[in-house]
Amino acid sequence: GCHQADGIAWRFPLDSYEAAYSVHPQISEQVSAGLMPPFHAEVTPECAPRFPWIGDRSLDAEQVQTLARWASDGAPEGDPSVAAPIPEPAQVALADWDVELEPSAPYVATRGDLQICFPLDPGIDETRWLQAVEVLPGARQAVHHVQVRIDTSGASAGQTNEAGWYECTGALDGVDVGGWLPGAPPIELPGAVGIEVGPNDAVMMQVHYHVVDDGEYVDATRLRLRFTEERPTFVPRMVRIGNDSGPEVWGGLEPDEDGERSFVVPAGEREHV
Repeated sequence: GCHQADGIAWRFPLDSYEAAYSVHPQISEQVSAGLMPPFHAEVTPECAPRFPWIGDRSLDAEQVQTLARWASDGAPEGDPSVAAPIPEPAQVALADWDVELEPSAPYVATRGDLQICFPLDPGIDETRWLQAVEVLPGARQAVHHVQVRIDTSGASAGQTNEAGWYECTGALDGVDVGGWLPGAPPIELPGAVGIEVGPNDAVMMQVHYHVVDDGEYVDATRLRLRFTEERPTFVPRMVRIGNDSGPEVWGGLEPDEDGERSFVVPAGEREHV
């Protein structure tokens, strides 16, 4: 999803032996340090989930050791005639959707890191319940990640320029739906779960552009939405913890002896604060 011609890491492809050989020390270093492939849910003796994570792309200890030995041996190619074929990237898409949204005009991304917000009209005339969102990035070489929120206040409407966007750094107000990273599947909520979207609400698409060269990348990232008209049994709420600050995030959790806060719920505890 990343290290290919149309991915965010296109300058560092890993689609051939020659490409991998040229950076094999860095591959070993990053993999051994647990930085690649990126997956931020940790399994520790204190926190070992009973079930596997959905979309887990992390490597096990044996795979890490295999790559480290390969690199330390000089990254030999082996026999190409018996090599396993490189798998095709997974094609993940919503089977069905109700509406596809896109900005009124493409955005041209240039060198630097920038977050641009596109308020989009879902085109509904009564309250609906959002159950699935698919992000379709345009210029994958420039789109680092995307956040999707529901703007229930209408605050975004007066901030856009003539092209239909405005610069928006950091967290946004509204109801958090989720986001997209290279290789990520669509957001699909269980059948009994839905997020309320009113006829006056805007679907806020916040695109983080990351460009490290002097190119100009014309981006027209789109969203596909699936609704239900019936009120669901459960209405979800996403709360961000870990790399944010403030009492509204940590809920009064006190720092430990090292000055760090950790969000840990002991197994079996029914009334843990």
